[in-house]
Amino acid sequence: MAFNLIVNGQPVSLALPVTITELLASQQITNTKGMALAVNNTVVARTEWEHFQLSESDDVFIIRAVQGG
Repeated sequence: MAFNLIVNGQPVSLALPVTITELLASQQITNTKGMALAVNNTVVARTEWEHFQLSESDDVFIIRAVQGG
């Protein structure tokens, strides 16, 4: 069974169930250093990513800190 999410404003279709860690893997995001993630405008602690189950129509926002100046 597939369900739909919004990831950084783009629709993504995945199989159920999926955790944040599995979502990142499906998007080929392996380097999570300096990354923060919010689901439905609520920041999810990195320690919860492996167990946090995403649901149909969740709005996921991935933020990566960049160095500059």
